[in-house]
This record gives sequence, structure tokens and C-alpha cells, in this order.
Amino acid sequence: MNLKISTLALAVIVAGGINAQVTVTVDPTTRKFLGNESEFDREKFVNIHALFDEHDSDFEKFKKDYNIDEDFIGSRRFYYPISKTKNGKIPKVSKKYSGNREVNNYVATSSPNSLFYDKTLNYGKIDFMPYIKDVSSYVAESYRDEWDLVPEFLEPFNEPMVHAADFTKGLKGAEKKQAVEAVITYICKYHREVARAVKNTPELSNMKIMGFGSAFPEFEANNFGLWNSRFKQFIDIAGEDIDILSVHLYDGSGVNNAGGRRSGSNLEAILDMLQTYSYIKLGKPLPIAVTEYGRLVPNQPEWEKATGAVGNKLEKKVKTNVSNYHPVTNSQAVRSQLHMVMSFMNRQNELVRTIPFTIGKAPQSAMYAKSSLWVKQEDGSYEYSNRKYFFEMLKDIEGEQILVNSNNVDVQALGYVDDNKLYLMLNNLNDNEQKVKLNLKTEDNLKKVSVKTLKIFDNKVPELKKQDYKAAPSEINLAYGETAVITYEYKKDIKFDKEVRRNKYYSKNYLQLVTSGKDIVFNIDGVKNAAGSNVVLRLGVGRAHGLAVVPSDIKVNGKTVEVKRDVIKGYDQNTRRQFFGALEIPVDSEILKDGNNTVTVKYNDNGGFVTTAIMQVEK
Repeated sequence: MNLKISTLALAVIVAGGINAQVTVTVDPTTRKFLGNESEFDREKFVNIHALFDEHDSDFEKFKKDYNIDEDFIGSRRFYYPISKTKNGKIPKVSKKYSGNREVNNYVATSSPNSLFYDKTLNYGKIDFMPYIKDVSSYVAESYRDEWDLVPEFLEPFNEPMVHAADFTKGLKGAEKKQAVEAVITYICKYHREVARAVKNTPELSNMKIMGFGSAFPEFEANNFGLWNSRFKQFIDIAGEDIDILSVHLYDGSGVNNAGGRRSGSNLEAILDMLQTYSYIKLGKPLPIAVTEYGRLVPNQPEWEKATGAVGNKLEKKVKTNVSNYHPVTNSQAVRSQLHMVMSFMNRQNELVRTIPFTIGKAPQSAMYAKSSLWVKQEDGSYEYSNRKYFFEMLKDIEGEQILVNSNNVDVQALGYVDDNKLYLMLNNLNDNEQKVKLNLKTEDNLKKVSVKTLKIFDNKVPELKKQDYKAAPSEINLAYGETAVITYEYKKDIKFDKEVRRNKYYSKNYLQLVTSGKDIVFNIDGVKNAAGSNVVLRLGVGRAHGLAVVPSDIKVNGKTVEVKRDVIKGYDQNTRRQFFGALEIPVDSEILKDGNNTVTVKYNDNGGFVTTAIMQVEK
């Protein structure tokens, strides 16, 4: 019988009102590959939004404290050759280096002000391309001949399109709209031109270009009109020339409503849409970089009053000694960072870099003291803020990924084996506490178990607990946002005797309008040897609140797929303007075919879109 879930019933499931047993099953002897990657890649996930190009004793201690490579210099810097241009004048390049340039493992970016240097111009009525091509050539020449610290990744601008209107001052109405659209198009074309300039410079073969550093990607706005005018246009113009798509993902105010969360299904839907459209347009899903993520935490009220700031915007630049650092406020981002990093870790082969927005050192009166890893003390020294807990929870993770299954989409679970140690990482996206049964398949030769848990609170500092056990615990309780890392130490090295490999297959079409009673059809080709696999149909859905989120009817190759449990990771997005998220629907592998597969979905109400359909197969 086809199970139809009403909006009310779905809300009960999402809220955690159904007290089904949560079970996490851990198989240490089965190695898991995401595509071709299994070994945990710390460079992709353990990062800081700062760059230290000179010796700093606190930074060196940080790397030792949290198991970070000694060659690590940081992850992102707001400075590259275009930053040296002044009022449209391009500097001369001096010849300092020759030959192939070695790169440093960080992301370089800059403000779009570096390109749109004259705010009095009407970019809708001039040809800006000659300057774009000239400055693109300059960037490549400067990196080749004179730049000391060449980045592996160039992200030309930080959040450029949300600032497009800044470069149309004095214009109104249709003329302003035309100018904004022109600025957005020029941003896309600059990415294309600078990518071509770099790729046409053999000495820069180690560099990669990413973009467009999208702030708060609300693809669903205006019936996905914002998607069409921003990221779709970007991929259409620059997709063939760049290497990586980059976005910023934040929970909290400033997303589109106070308290809105991207953690969970919304994050998944955004990444799925980027990959699906790049697959359709370019024949392959482009890899992704998340160059900022976490939670946007508020300023302290006294600091805002003293500086004239509103939110993150300074209306007048007034120096102040008032602190914008508070240990509880500072810690709020850690909950979101841990939510999101587990989603990213579960996509390791699809991502090249993820950078939590935790900055380096700051005096307490600075705006981003609220987001800093170190806070300046009265004696001039620096001490860790509570942002350290993100790194504490990832400190021990090493080794090859193993097969771990959670029967609750809200309880994230990942496992890694390194010699005789098994690391199990858990995180609760559900608003309610979850009692999790731990089903460890191999307990022979177990020596000891260590459990590390972290709770983040709204009104007090985080609580980190560590406890040792002689035997494997049978269950663990996880509060909302709580993260646990359980280390199982065995007497002998763990040997793999099986392996499972995940592949994703993308539809040839996307962004389909929902019409009541009408079939929406997706064609997914290239599926191989799916029989006996763990299969999940990932459906992206964008609909107004009050409309059904789960389709009334889902078929794969004509066979009905029943939805028997919660398929929405995280909460129901009630604090966002509308729902946009990925549904993760288990599918019986026996109904899949080699080659082309047809997915058909239907709703009984009008409105919204099914954005993507991806078949995730773990064989």
C-alpha cells in the first residue's frame, strides 16, 4: 500500500514525536568508499578562517593541540593581485620568479570593490569587458612573476552578488535594475576571464579557480528566480572555465529569518542542486568548496550602541573599548559547525575545502571578536575562546571510513578505523533528545572505550565531558545539537574483509514545477550493479509552508516507493520563508535497473518545485 504522509503527520515525525528506537549499526570490518575516497582528509575539514604567513607561537601551539599538520598556514586570505589595483590603474609586474609556481594550500579572495572601482559609473551602459580582460591578465602575470605566496585556490570575490547594488548608486527604477543585472553578469564574466588567464599560463598549472563565493544562497526565492539570475547564470557563463563552485552556509539571523537553519535538509538541497545543474550543463558535477560556514552570531547590544552598528553593518565608524566578545555568544556557532561538518564529511569526495567561519586573533572590541578562536586578554596575551571545541571534537579522527548506518536521518553517524582504533562520531539534528542504541558488530578483543561529548547551550558555556569504559556502551543519549566521539580501542589492529562503495547518479532534468495530480518525471542514467545495494533517492523539494513536502506518490521504474520514516534531515524549516530541502528516501535496490531509470513523483496540491532527483547507491 502506498503510504501518504500529510503535512501534520510529517510535522510530528520531524519534531521527533514518534518515539521509534534510534539504532546506529557499526561494522568495523567493512571499509566504505565515497567514490574513490575512504581515508579521512583532515585538510578538507579542519580549517580556520585566517592565514598566518609569519611565525606565531599561539598558532603553532594550536596546531600541536589539535592534530593539525605543521605546514598548515591557515585557510583563507582577503588579498590577491587585484587588491593592488587603484582606481582602475593596473600596476606593472616585476620579474621575481620563473618556472612552475608551487602553491600554498589556502583560498585567496577579495572584495568586489577591487573590480568595480568607480561607483559613479553606470555599468549597465558601458562596455566593461576590456578592463576585465586586462585586469585578469594582470592577475595571472603577477602570480606567475612576482607573487610570493601563490594560493592553491583563487576565489576571485567574497560574496559579490549581494553587493551588486552597491555599484549602482544614484540610479533608480528600471535603470538601476539594468545596472544591477549588468554588474552580476560582469562578475560572472570576470570569473571566466581570470580562469582563462590562469589556465593559459603554464607556470600556474597548480592553481584552481572557484566561485562565486555566494552569500546565503536562497535559491528558492521568487520561485527560484534568484537561482536563475545568480548561480545558474554563473554556471552558464563561467562553468566551463572554473574548477570549483563555492558557497557560504550559515544558520542563524541573516539567512532569511531570525533563527533559520541551513543545517540538515536545506544544506543538502543546496549542494545537490549545484551538482545536478553542473552535471546537466557540463556533463559532470563540479566539486564544491564551502569557504565560510557555521552560525551568524549577534553583536553584543552594548557594543552596537557604542559603535552605531546595526547587525553586522557599521553605520558610523566609531572607535570603542566596549567588548563584542561574550563566551556564550561565541560558542553558539560551534553547534552549527559540527552539524554541518558531518554533512560535509559524508560528502568527502564531492568537496575540496570547507572552512568554518572562526577567525584568528582579535581584540575584544573588534566586531569579529564574537567569532574569534583567540581573544586578547588585559595583559596582551591571547587565550582560546570556546570556538576551540570544534577542533577538540575532530582532534582524534583518523583513518579509513567504515560502514555505519543510522536508522534515523536526524542522528548523523560516521565511523573511521585507524589501526587498532575505531572512532565513531555522532551528532543530533533533532530538536528533542534522542536515545541511541549502539549496535557494534565486532566487540572481540576490545580493550577499552572512551566517550567524549559536547553540549552547546543557549544561556551558558559549553559542556565537554570525557569518560572511559571497559566495555562498549550499549546506548547513548544525545541532546539537540550534542556531538559525541566514541573511541573503541582494540587489542589488535582491525582488519577489513569487505568494502562498500557509494556512487551518485544524477538526473538529466531538474527544477520541475509541481501541478496537482500531474506526474513529474526524472530520468537517471548510468546506474550500474545496484542489486543488493543500499539505495537512497535524494529528492530536492521547494514548497510553501502548508503544502505537502513528501510526494503523495513516488515510483521508480513504475514500482511504488513507500515512505515509512522521517526523510527530512533536521527540522521542518518553520523559521524560514518556505521549505527547501532534500528528502532522503530509502529505495528497494531490486527495482533499479542497469542503465536508465525513471523516477516519477506526484503531489495532490499545487505550487513549488521538485528541484533535483539523485540516486545514491552504496554497493
